[in-house]
Amino acid sequence: MLPLILFLPVVACLLVHAATTLNLSWTTVIGLCSGGFCTWTLTEHLIHRFLFHHRPGSQIGRRLLYLLHGRHHEFPTDLGRIVMSPLASIPLAALFYLAF
Repeated sequence: MLPLILFLPVVACLLVHAATTLNLSWTTVIGLCSGGFCTWTLTEHLIHRFLFHHRPGSQIGRRLLYLLHGRHHEFPTDLGRIVMSPLASIPLAALFYLAF
């Protein structure tokens, strides 16, 4: 529930911004959103597969990886753990926003 509360207003504002300020048609915005969704799905899978399942050598690396992702594997059916915490997802969202 938290990701919806946290990111839905941001997504809505960016959609309105794209459609009005950038003078894009709604069909273009929907097409870009669809492309973005597919790109993010692939990116998320690759991050999960190659970064979150990496085996760090240092104790700090193992601790950080556990905090970012390990609890998800301890409690895989917990609905509160099926998404990344805001502590990690907000910086990643900002990074992807700046990159794209």
